[in-house]
Amino acid sequence: MKISVIIPVYNAEKYVTQAVESALQFEEVCEVILVEDKSQDNALAICEELAKKHEKVKLFQHPDQGNHGASASRNLGIEKAAGDFIAFLDADDYFLPNWFDAERELFKDPKVDEGYGALKAYFCSEVVKSQYYRVLTSSMTFVYKKYHPKEVFPGQLYMHGSFGIFSIMALTIHRNALMKKKERSLEITNTSTPKKWVMILKHLILNYESIRSGLYNINFRHTII
Repeated sequence: MKISVIIPVYNAEKYVTQAVESALQFEEVCEVILVEDKSQDNALAICEELAKKHEKVKLFQHPDQGNHGASASRNLGIEKAAGDFIAFLDADDYFLPNWFDAERELFKDPKVDEGYGALKAYFCSEVVKSQYYRVLTSSMTFVYKKYHPKEVFPGQLYMHGSFGIFSIMALTIHRNALMKKKERSLEITNTSTPKKWVMILKHLILNYESIRSGLYNINFRHTII
């Protein structure tokens, strides 16, 4: 099990070192991919130092060295990833030592393509804490109980009541499965509008659980993540 951890970096000079070191603690992590997104602080210099210090740390920027946002940065990281599995981490977050415990067992089953866990929020100030609780009711974000993959998308649309929250930072996914979804989504987005909706409706019926992880994002947000 070889995991590529992708970290988009923007104005994270205070936190990115902790994020990288938390990923490097795992033997399964074969590389940490930093995608620096034209930060306004000293994050780029810190990323360069981390890449020099750690063989597993790889640093990239967008071809125009511009700012393109977290989603585009994750997409670039996916293109560069060499691991069998991909995990995501924000530059101001960090992994706890037990982060991949469940995945070690889950991915022994070749039918399992992805797993997702829970996030815990820690607050740097009372202002941030109060802003957070205006949107969410708990410092933990997770899906409340075991669901079949087909139920994840309707759960995100609040069709299952207290479903919980799924976060991209809690996702570990087999790279081949992710690339297959990307190829299917690009096929749809590159076709004409009438045919596009026919193809989307087809997948709604035949492959419903794939919608959240590809079709919606690539067609309406112009990004896979």
